[in-house]
Amino acid sequence: MTKTKETEQRISRRNAELFALIDVLEAITQMTEVKSLLERILNAVLRVMNLSSDCVHILDEDTESLELIVEENLTKRVSRVIERFELGEGVVGQTAVLAEALLVNDTTFDRRVARPVAN
Repeated sequence: MTKTKETEQRISRRNAELFALIDVLEAITQMTEVKSLLERILNAVLRVMNLSSDCVHILDEDTESLELIVEENLTKRVSRVIERFELGEGVVGQTAVLAEALLVNDTTFDRRVARPVAN
């Protein structure tokens, strides 16, 4: 690959990231409903990370559990399996406790997943 081609790809990737950030900022300033805001943010993350599916869980302070609030391109079965996690349970619960992002490329084989999910 030529140096010019590499530079063009980096610029294209950076532009995509900036457009996603703009979308998120617009969503924050325009929306008052949390779910709608999270849907826009998730869509931006999917584009930037080049992912086909993902989801967002939020902490329910009353039950101290993580509830699925937004998902994109998950089957109904998968959504049911991952609709609720305890703090520390699986990747979702570990992420909440550690306050660190963890990427799971394939839930069918990742041993950190508390409930292996096959589409």
